[in-house]
Amino acid sequence: MTFEEQDLLSAVPLAFVRLDLDFIIQTASDDYLEMTGAKAEDVIGHSIFDAFPVDPDDPSDAPERLRASLDRVVCSGVRETMPVFRHPIPIRRGSEVTFTNQWWRATNVPILQGGKVVGIVHNGWNATDQVLKQRDRRIRQKASHRVNSFATWEFSPKTGRGITSSELARLFELDRHNGEVDSRVYFDRYHPDDRDRVVAELDRLASAPSGTTFEIEHRIIGSDGEVRWVLNLGEVTRQDDQDHGWLVGATIDNTPAHHREEALTKAVSDRDALLGKQNILLAEVNHRIKNSLQVVSSILNIDARTARSDVARDRLARAAGRVQAVASVHELIYRAGQVSTVEIGDFIPKLCDTMAAQGPDGIRLTCRADPVCIDIDRAISLTLLIYELVTNALIHAFRGRDTGHVDVSAVQDDGALLLAVSDDGIGMPLSGVEAGMGTRIIAGMVRQLDATKESGSGPGHSVRLTVPLAM
Repeated sequence: MTFEEQDLLSAVPLAFVRLDLDFIIQTASDDYLEMTGAKAEDVIGHSIFDAFPVDPDDPSDAPERLRASLDRVVCSGVRETMPVFRHPIPIRRGSEVTFTNQWWRATNVPILQGGKVVGIVHNGWNATDQVLKQRDRRIRQKASHRVNSFATWEFSPKTGRGITSSELARLFELDRHNGEVDSRVYFDRYHPDDRDRVVAELDRLASAPSGTTFEIEHRIIGSDGEVRWVLNLGEVTRQDDQDHGWLVGATIDNTPAHHREEALTKAVSDRDALLGKQNILLAEVNHRIKNSLQVVSSILNIDARTARSDVARDRLARAAGRVQAVASVHELIYRAGQVSTVEIGDFIPKLCDTMAAQGPDGIRLTCRADPVCIDIDRAISLTLLIYELVTNALIHAFRGRDTGHVDVSAVQDDGALLLAVSDDGIGMPLSGVEAGMGTRIIAGMVRQLDATKESGSGPGHSVRLTVPLAM
């Protein structure tokens, strides 16, 4: 092909490239270069697949589809028009290459000499705008189907006239029409309990400034007596101060949303009622547990008083005290009306007061506790722990003495309860004392509470525990 022929083909007002049988670009028209944003040196002499590579970050099957079409044209000698396909186009800025998404339609035409295919004219045009418009139209159509209860209208409060869409008439179950109507036919559908309120709001909007937006919800009654909720959204518009103004808006059938809200409200109400019954039953259970534990405690106290040995009497009395301590937790739950947590701010001082009343007369017991809520299981473990620590102090710390002081504190600090029980007694013996039931109970409750324990002495004895509040 001479240079003049190449120049002539390049100037043809069509977007095309001429390929040889290896699909190397021999000539590219000016329109093709402009359409693809390429330069002649970027494409001529290169395979069409190398000149227009795929985006590695967004692969496309366009090269395979194009190669298959070109192969068929070479074999058959018959032109072929390809369906629209997506192929990103490279944008070259020096050594940097980026890609832009494009859609193409192409026709591959064989070049025949003596009945033999000697090349191909690849003629293309950019269909991106067409594809995007069709996609946008489909999206709009789908959106319109989803909001098929969306109805538009204009209304003049001063004249009482309105311009409505046929969709609004359908929503109000009126004769199908599209144009100016007397608004009274719509007001007649308003629920009697809502009509005066809505009309008053429309009258107020009649004197509102242009651009004022509004949102009015009310009920309408259908021809079969069915009540539906509608939501009116719009804006006041007027041309000038002399214009009496129009309300321009849209009405949405909001009934499904109200039905969902009513169903949710009923579900919440039913749940609250069920929880209320459950709380009552659990409170009754705690009350009965408390009564049963008090009976057990009373029996143990009777056995303690009738026991012949001092050891048996002491052990039965302490067992009765432990049972009574647990019973006091269930008493607190029952009286507080709680079923899952206990507030220890008042409970621990009351527990200590009860223990002080049963202890030696000359021993003073003081207590302070922060108002902290803990779950029931941990409250029971904490109660037994305090009971054993205080009882040990009252029984063992003041041997040979008539007076003394035991202090209990429960303070919240950084997600933990700091429990301390200290006395000014004779202190713990260094050795030779066998661990009793109380000591074993203390160790078990410390493990159950996942607490850490420290002991100190001089003067007296102290036990400090850190009890995590969150488990």
